[in-house]
Amino acid sequence: MTARRLPYYFLVEAPPLSGIINITACRNFFDSIISTMRADPFALESVHLSVIKFTGGAKISTPLVSLCSFELSIDGFEPGFGLECGLTELVSAIRSDLVPSNGGVRGDWRPNVVLWLTSEPTVNFEKGLRELESIRVGSCFAVVAGSVSMSTTNRLKDAGFRVVSAASGEDPFFRWREDVWKSQFDWIEADIDDSEDSFF
Repeated sequence: MTARRLPYYFLVEAPPLSGIINITACRNFFDSIISTMRADPFALESVHLSVIKFTGGAKISTPLVSLCSFELSIDGFEPGFGLECGLTELVSAIRSDLVPSNGGVRGDWRPNVVLWLTSEPTVNFEKGLRELESIRVGSCFAVVAGSVSMSTTNRLKDAGFRVVSAASGEDPFFRWREDVWKSQFDWIEADIDDSEDSFF
């Protein structure tokens, strides 16, 4: 039987005005996440990763692959913008990629989302958030690394994102590790029935 997959989708924004500093910080943040995952035997067996880069449109830079096979490509962190497109592409990828539980046979774990946001969205991203809210996810974590309004930050929180500001002096990786990684595995280790486990 194929092992159940624990999917993580990285949504990455790095607008041209953010410059090389934000791009480097973004890469370092995701490098830290991947290093932590690779130190965990369960993660090595189950975690799968995908990178979605959003520009005026959106594209999947790295399709969902196992943690062992994943490579953090430079392409995944080139300049881009358009949170609405990224969220829409994310939901489409989840519906296409993942295997739901069916007839007592457990499919993939609920997917997790890690967002890197560096600027105020250029278009209304409400439609994308509503699409994301229409499916079941494990946890959503957002690093706000640029000038983003309080209303945008609050809307992300309302949609279930755990938000931390990279400019606040707080280490976003520490928050991710404490708030998402630990809680994710506390949830997995609990006794969950198939209906709670399904993401559709």
